[in-house]
Amino acid sequence: MDKLVGMWNKNMLLAKPFLDTISALESLKKKKLKIALISNTDSLSIDPLLDKFELRKFFDVVVLSYETGKLKTDPDMYKHCLRKLKVKKNEAIMVGDSIESDIKGAEAAGLKALLLDRRNRIEYEGKILGLKEIENHLK
Repeated sequence: MDKLVGMWNKNMLLAKPFLDTISALESLKKKKLKIALISNTDSLSIDPLLDKFELRKFFDVVVLSYETGKLKTDPDMYKHCLRKLKVKKNEAIMVGDSIESDIKGAEAAGLKALLLDRRNRIEYEGKILGLKEIENHLK
């Protein structure tokens, strides 16, 4: 148990956003877009990171699995998020780094989904290599 706690603490201390994260979020917010963060976690995991890196200001909504009782694999998680954002599914794009835990659930909910594959390892039609590429997929 001590090893697990140590690993957890180390990950929390060393975690940091990718280099393009803040500039991409700033650019999207300048376009007056609504942005949500959806995560399969609890607030104890995500809140310290949002606060440490001052990321909370970029998100109109933060939807966490522990609050909804649903994981990102469940289309209802995305429907819940859309309701909170007050947008329609054809007005939304989901960006995630896992086909299984992000993309499939979003697509099942009727959303356009982009796979963020920073290392360019996966063949997928709707793939981006960095967050700046999101703007290329906006209507």
